[in-house]
Amino acid sequence: MTMNRRRFRIDGPKVREYRERKGIDQTAFAALIGVSQPYMSNVELGRKGVSAARVLVIARELGVGFDDITIDTMKQPRALSA
Repeated sequence: MTMNRRRFRIDGPKVREYRERKGIDQTAFAALIGVSQPYMSNVELGRKGVSAARVLVIARELGVGFDDITIDTMKQPRALSA
């Protein structure tokens, strides 16, 4: 059986906003979901793709849905390079 290793883009500012609304700092939230603080920082800055399983854990801990924190790359316009 082949495992789907698709990575999802997280809407980092939304994740940060939801996390801060819950009154949880980044270090504590990272520990809560089982990742390092630098990893969580990279997720919130949009530098890291996230597995579906990790998105579900993040969403569950924030009390939001999968679609609330992911970016649908099929609908997002690509930035033009200079």
